[in-house]
Amino acid sequence: MKTAFHLINLVVGIGCVWVGFGNLENLPNSLGSAIAGALAIAAGGICLWLSAESTDSAQVSPV
Repeated sequence: MKTAFHLINLVVGIGCVWVGFGNLENLPNSLGSAIAGALAIAAGGICLWLSAESTDSAQVSPV
């Protein structure tokens, strides 16, 4: 289940960052699009952070 959570967050995070940068390129035409792009990048960053955290916590330390 941790692997599925990791992969879902990784794919969604990369997609959000990709869409966010696409929206930021539209800054001269629309400020609202740029704000939406910044929010998408923030959401993507959170998803990528969750993906990294789920990978780190999945490692089992020897006792």
